Amino acid sequence: MTLNGEMRRLLFASLFLAVVIPTTAQTPEIFDVSNVVLGAKRIATQFLYAVGKWSDAGDHAGPMSTQIQCYKSLGFCDVVDALEVDGEANASLDTFDILRWDCNEIIAVDSSPICVVNTLRVDLVKKRITLSSADKGVTKDPLCKGSRLREHLLSLKARFPETELGKAEIQSSDQTDYRYRIVLPKATWVAALAELATEQTWSNFKNETNRFSRAMKAASAYVDALHRIWDVMHRLQVQETRKG
Repeated sequence: MTLNGEMRRLLFASLFLAVVIPTTAQTPEIFDVSNVVLGAKRIATQFLYAVGKWSDAGDHAGPMSTQIQCYKSLGFCDVVDALEVDGEANASLDTFDILRWDCNEIIAVDSSPICVVNTLRVDLVKKRITLSSADKGVTKDPLCKGSRLREHLLSLKARFPETELGKAEIQSSDQTDYRYRIVLPKATWVAALAELATEQTWSNFKNETNRFSRAMKAASAYVDALHRIWDVMHRLQVQETRKG
């Protein structure tokens, strides 16, 4: 069986990933493990191809709304799911690094989502796939960020009071780069970002922050910090212009 680039693009045409806590699972409609040859360089590899629906995907998701492809020789799995945001169809692709592939199971991890490490487990015997997420805990991972100021996360929670974001716990640690953070499923965060983006009316973030802080009679420390950051980045821009 040969899997070329065009076929791979077609297989990934219309799907998205929803990260969930705790574990979500699927017993795929299609589950196949075979030996294939990839691309012009004829790379031989074991290949997993599975199509199905996550157990918590909801009634709006079709029975074949998720596709998973794993390549043993290349060391990664691709997971693609269908996503609906504000009535529009979207797709999201996540890549997992394979840690183990034996006759019983495939274990792969993806640590890219904010403050979360995801684990994909493929049971090759029972033909069942699970996806679980766990808090990274105290970490220096540059992708695990939160907030310097607790009040910013409190404002964010207040904006979405009846959602998972609004009910989430604000975690605090003096051992991390950002002292405060909230851990959320990716789908929840994407939905919040989409709604916030539609509300944006300002064209200059620093000016808007200054206006809001004055209206709320808040301390100016945060606004001052933004201007200092702007000054540092502007000097970098000037240096690049001079070198050019």
